[in-house]
Amino acid sequence: MEKHLGINARSFEAAVRRAGRQLPRRMRKKAALVIEAQALSEHPKLARRIDLPGFETAAVDLQIYLESQKLSEQVWTRRLNRLALLAFNLLLIAGVTVAFMRWRGLI
Repeated sequence: MEKHLGINARSFEAAVRRAGRQLPRRMRKKAALVIEAQALSEHPKLARRIDLPGFETAAVDLQIYLESQKLSEQVWTRRLNRLALLAFNLLLIAGVTVAFMRWRGLI
């Protein structure tokens, strides 16, 4: 999680909690399955309740998804989105100013 999403946490559960909406709903459900399996594996009798094929599938799918994410690309996308928002706001302010000046007869 730290390498692919830039999230520092002490445990996997804390990392998933901090990731929040950075993970799609499907991946959050798979992460919850992995967290549940980790919790059950700590107790010898409850460890038998772990759905091993489901756990392995969820862990592999989550790993594949995280490896497909590139932190540098996400940072670049966020910067471009902020720049686009700033440009839109400047255009909007300029348009409102021109409209006001035209309404007042200054143009």
